[in-house]
Amino acid sequence: MRTTCMLVLACALVLQSHARAEDFNATAELRDKAAVIDGVADKDEYPAKELLISQTPEREKIQGEAGRAQLFHDGKTLFVAVTIPFKAGTQVSKGESWGTDDGAEICIRDASGTQAGATFVIHGFASGKHECTTDGGAPDDASQKLDKAVKFTAKAGNKSWTGEWSIPLSALGVNYKPGIKLGFNIGAWRSDNSEWIVWRGTQGATYNLDEGGKLTLSDK
Repeated sequence: MRTTCMLVLACALVLQSHARAEDFNATAELRDKAAVIDGVADKDEYPAKELLISQTPEREKIQGEAGRAQLFHDGKTLFVAVTIPFKAGTQVSKGESWGTDDGAEICIRDASGTQAGATFVIHGFASGKHECTTDGGAPDDASQKLDKAVKFTAKAGNKSWTGEWSIPLSALGVNYKPGIKLGFNIGAWRSDNSEWIVWRGTQGATYNLDEGGKLTLSDK
């Protein structure tokens, strides 16, 4: 009886894990008009559907309010807006030290072929500065090229701060075609709670896209 119960529990956990993984297949719709990179996710700029940044790196539910991300593309550029709430009575840390000051990261790679492309990591700080790193294994020259191509702005309010990116697909080595798939994840360091929050927990770094989410670039 005990063995049967353990087998049932194990199967349930496997099915639950699979269902959770399916929840992290997102779609970026195609729009004609580019977003204005001003640190404001205007409702007329972005689709209403949001990705919730609500997990710990260990895939547990975070204690505080979830972050939110909105995105779309225009066939040439991916636009991403990330909003991170913070506790009432606190302020964002506007320094530029990753893992100490408030910041968010976009981790992305081409996943359309039999072998995944290089993983790019783009940090954006609440200060308004951005940086591309080689933490995910992208070559230094490619990371520097992306750093020059990316546009980023951040703006802080009383309850949250928003970072907004424009990421040229060509700088990622991605040739757009309808339905192309990208490895994708979003994470943030929230200084008020001293915590990492992520879209898809990877049991490690946000840029571990083997365990991250997927993003499909739609043609509508």
